[in-house]
Amino acid sequence: MRRPGILPGRFFLEGRDRRVGRIQLTVRRDHISSMTKVTLFYDGACPLCQREIALMRRLDRRGHLSFENVADPDAAISCPIDRGELLSKFHARLADGQIVSEARAFCEAYGVVPYLAWAKPLGRFAPTRWLLDRLYRGFLRIRPTIQRMVARADRRHP
Repeated sequence: MRRPGILPGRFFLEGRDRRVGRIQLTVRRDHISSMTKVTLFYDGACPLCQREIALMRRLDRRGHLSFENVADPDAAISCPIDRGELLSKFHARLADGQIVSEARAFCEAYGVVPYLAWAKPLGRFAPTRWLLDRLYRGFLRIRPTIQRMVARADRRHP
């Protein structure tokens, strides 16, 4: 029997808060524990990427994420995408083998971490994914400048 307000997948709507008019999105915890691995391909030479991956490792207490550093030229990367492309933006391989990138990759990765699982539907809903992809591409333009600033700060405060 389908409960009213259930969305396809692992998320369902709680209903409207009549005082504020918001829809609350709640994650069913029993589904998080059954989720399978997502592999993240990251640039290990990038200080921003290192910080993001460190955060993801801390939050992923159940081991649903695996990480592949693509910055090392000698690393055996198990991905069909060119190494240069992997270094240019964030990519993830889902459990079914599908490769996703940009904002969708972040949303899928966050989706298997209990504290961030609310982000997964954002990456699947086309209008928000379009907006998040545009924001991410804008970030990629200024990323080298931010990387230099973070690297400088890291050198000053090890």
